[in-house]
Formats: sequence, C-alpha cells, structure tokens
Amino acid sequence: MKTVRTLAAGLAMSLMAATLAAQETHPIRMPNMQGHYLQSEIMDYKYGIYITLPEGYAEQPDRHYPTVYIIDGNQYYGFTGEPYGSLIWGNMVKEHISVSVAYTAEGGNNRGSDFSPDRRAPDFVRFFREELIPFVEANYRTTARADRTLYGHSAGGRFTFFTLFSATDLFENYILSAPSVRQVIFDLEEEYAANHEDLPVTVYIASGEDDNLTIYTRMMEARLHDRKYSGLRMDSLYTPNGNHGTIQPTAYIEGLRYVLDPALDLVPAAYQRLVGSYRYDGGIFRISYEGGNYLRFGGVPIRANGTPVTEYQKLYARSENEFFPKGRPGIFRFGGDPGQAAESFSFSFEGQDIVATRTD
Repeated sequence: MKTVRTLAAGLAMSLMAATLAAQETHPIRMPNMQGHYLQSEIMDYKYGIYITLPEGYAEQPDRHYPTVYIIDGNQYYGFTGEPYGSLIWGNMVKEHISVSVAYTAEGGNNRGSDFSPDRRAPDFVRFFREELIPFVEANYRTTARADRTLYGHSAGGRFTFFTLFSATDLFENYILSAPSVRQVIFDLEEEYAANHEDLPVTVYIASGEDDNLTIYTRMMEARLHDRKYSGLRMDSLYTPNGNHGTIQPTAYIEGLRYVLDPALDLVPAAYQRLVGSYRYDGGIFRISYEGGNYLRFGGVPIRANGTPVTEYQKLYARSENEFFPKGRPGIFRFGGDPGQAAESFSFSFEGQDIVATRTD
C-alpha cells in the first residue's frame, strides 16, 4: 500500500524494534480514529493499529487517559467503536484511549499462532511490551499501566489468560470473552500459584451458557476464587441462551463498565453531608442516601413548556462535590466545603441551569 506519511527517524528509533509506516489507507474509518501500520521485528509482521481517542482529546493537552487494548481488532473494532462513544457519553465508563490490534490482508490472519501459548504467544507478549505499548505511550497521552486493559475473545481470551499469568505486570485489567481455556492455561495458573500469593489485577469474565467452552471458564473462575489471591478483584457474567458467537459485545460493554467504572466509593459520611431538601423557583429537590455508593435524587423540575417531570435517579460520585447519573450525560454539583453540610445543588436541565438552595 502507498505510504502517505512516515515518522521522523528519531521517533522511530525511540520505539525500540518497532517501525511505523503511519497513516496508510485503512478499511475502517470512525470518528476520532487514527489508523497506523506497525511493523514488528519480533513477530516479523505488519499489524494494523486503530486508535480511538476521546472527544476533546486535542482540546485538553494536559490530560492523560487509560488505554484499552483489543486483540482481533479487524473483527471487533466495528462493534467496539459505536459503544465506545455511548458508554462515555452516558457516564458509564472512564474516558479512555482504545487501541485495536488488527491483522492485515497482506499478511494474513495469524491469530492461531499469536494467541497459542505453545506457539507464538510468548513473542506476542513481547510485541506488546517492547513495541506496541511503547509506541502508543510515546505518541498518545496515556496513564501508563494504571487502568491499562486487555480485551480478548475465544482464542484471544486464552491469550488474555496467558498474559495474566505470565506477564501480570503488563496490564491492570483483563476482560475475557468466552475464553478458550485449555489445559496449558490451568498448568500456567498452577505454576503461578506455586510462586505467588497475590494477583493484583482486575478480571472480568463473560461467557454464554450455550457455549461448550463455558464449563472450562467456570472451572478457571472457581479456581481463582479458591486461591484467595490478595489484590484480585473479579466478576463474571454468564448469559442465558448466549453462545460463542453472541457474547463479544456484551463482554466488551459489561467488562468496560466493571474495570473502568468512573464512580468513586466514598465513606458514608461523605454522602450523608449532602442529604437534604433543596429549593429552587420550580419546586424542591430531595437528596437521600440509602447505603451503597450512590445518592438518590428526587424532584419535580419544570420543562420550558411548563410541564412537570418527576425525576428519580441514582447519582454517583466523581468527587466529593460532583456527581453524575449513569446512562445519561450530566454533572450535578453541590456547593460548600467538603466535610460540611452542602449549601446548594446545581445542574443543567434541557439547556437551563438550575441552582437550588438547601432548606434543612
């Protein structure tokens, strides 16, 4: 393919063994997407790399973001691209940089080799560690390992487990979609357990109940629970009537919601200080706390046409004074000093800025 632009020689040298022929023609184009080809000397292969950036990335030059690495990107970039924007828009996940690693028509699909522990999986881990991740972190504003996530499906899920046990430090979060767990993975976990009491990562597993591989997935999950590894945070989802060909979008969406949940967990007193009634011209809002990690917002805001709309929402903390709903945009702010009872409550509703003053 024709090269449109190449990186400066100095930058190329900084990428260790990887070289880049950047901005070639790519078959997939999405908003905020940048396409690259990355030539790997370790794998002797040129991968397509699709980078999806948060909206506003260019306007916030001092901000750094978590990264999500998606393998089999040529298959899964399409379905991850649309939910990406929706999940961020609706306050469901942290803003992040998405990195899809794709095979090319020129080089063929090498997933059978790249993802297999007894073939080239060790080299593919090296590709991530020595070439891909250094390239991404040299060219984009990432938060390094903090909130670095790996997503893989089927054989890609097996590779994700392989990475988890053989290169635990490489990612903080692991999302496994219908992982093809074979004996080599059980053996690898056994070897890991013989030398470690901790597993300081977050793991999300999703599989369909009608998938014949699910029994092995459940066995691995049970083993991880039984180990009682310190530092391990884990959850799972097994979908009724789900199968090997339907779980991928669910695993991606629910996995990201789990590993990149934007909500903070505050101590109960931090929620209690916000509880009360807040009056504004159109009525009263009531904030209550019933336990858990959210506030309950209730009130009767008035639309521009005079029609009242009863609102009941859960509000999650972004900070001690800023909260947000999940599944829809918006920020709710409380006025006052942390540690003291809030004095006011404000948000935007249908283009109108509403400020309410505490009455109790």
